[in-house]
Amino acid sequence: MKIELEVPDDLVDGKVLWLFAGSNHIGVKRPDDDWAIKDGHCSMCGRCCMASHIRKMGLPIKDGYCANLRDHPEEEGKKMCGFGANRPFLCSIGHPKFIPECTVTWRRANGE
Repeated sequence: MKIELEVPDDLVDGKVLWLFAGSNHIGVKRPDDDWAIKDGHCSMCGRCCMASHIRKMGLPIKDGYCANLRDHPEEEGKKMCGFGANRPFLCSIGHPKFIPECTVTWRRANGE
């Protein structure tokens, strides 16, 4: 999908732009950088829900994971967030580089 927008400079100068498809973070544009686009999807393993930011956000912890993490009702071994579409912003933009098995990958929009 190709998206083109004309946005007034004074609304975006010096700001980070976030692109979402529902609650799925699919792109980010930082000032003076190209767009980064998600090209590897989440496998829904739930490992990023044990990150330190969960504690910092004040979310409850259960067995080392966010207490809102649930077993997926239809897919064995997969997890889902109990918040659904109301998942907190910081959880949606996490980049779990500390998880070697993570299937989320990013590429530069210019192909680099």
